[in-house]
Amino acid sequence: MEYRLWKQLYEIVVCLGKTHCFKRKRFADAWIVLTYLWASLHDRPVSWACDPINWPALEQWHALPSNSTMSRRLRTISVQTLMEQAQAAVRDQLPRGLFKMIDAKSLPVSGVSKDPDANYGRGAGGMSVGYKCHMAWDMHRVVDVWQLSAMSDNEKVVAPKLIEGLDGFAYAVCDNQYDSTRLFDLTAARGGQLLVRPRKSKPAGLGHRPQSPNRLRSLEMNSNPLADCGERGSFGQELMHARDEVERCFGTLGNFAGGMGPLPNWVRRPRRVARWVWSKLLIYHVRMALKQGLM
Repeated sequence: MEYRLWKQLYEIVVCLGKTHCFKRKRFADAWIVLTYLWASLHDRPVSWACDPINWPALEQWHALPSNSTMSRRLRTISVQTLMEQAQAAVRDQLPRGLFKMIDAKSLPVSGVSKDPDANYGRGAGGMSVGYKCHMAWDMHRVVDVWQLSAMSDNEKVVAPKLIEGLDGFAYAVCDNQYDSTRLFDLTAARGGQLLVRPRKSKPAGLGHRPQSPNRLRSLEMNSNPLADCGERGSFGQELMHARDEVERCFGTLGNFAGGMGPLPNWVRRPRRVARWVWSKLLIYHVRMALKQGLM
């Protein structure tokens, strides 16, 4: 499966890279991206992929860039554009649904890390230092939009960027960390309805101020007066129950060779973390497309 993944990644990146300028470049943008993907696929640093000994004999026909060349070229606009094109091309091969799930995955680092951008904040199960990757998942277990932030950033601050990146959806479901009038109204403006898991306190946070009709609609969809009589849950409650699938999505994302496991020691600073997340999501989506026979 690993070599099938690599062959498919190679075809996608090389095909898209043909549209990029080759003038005054010893190494094409496609080969810079492929070298980075080779390291990410094997969970190794970029310097490891720059050594020919770490490539199979069938792949040793091409000269490899140095570590310093990789560091410089990965920050160029043309390479970053190719990375975005590859991500979009693979996403277009996968199905889309009307139901979205929004959540965040913490990417903790060591408490003694010297990374100045790895802030202290609330992670999974407690306080930790590191980053957060906020994702909007499709009902078909595909990541539509993602955004990297510091661990200290609240979900309500990052969520608008996720919602603005969504298209053609009916419902977006998340936990009560996203309970914000701005998010309810923004989702409605995008043509969807935001559903937030109600807080356990009663009354359900209505207060004395005017409420957004979109938030009231969410509370109404989550209510079921007949639940105590043994009746089936409401449509909104069924959607909230389906949102539990997002935990299995995060598990699948990290539970295969080359998947998005814990943040490696050599991935620090936002630009490197963002590239690492991009590569892991691309590998995950290509793997999914191969399993479904779409590639």
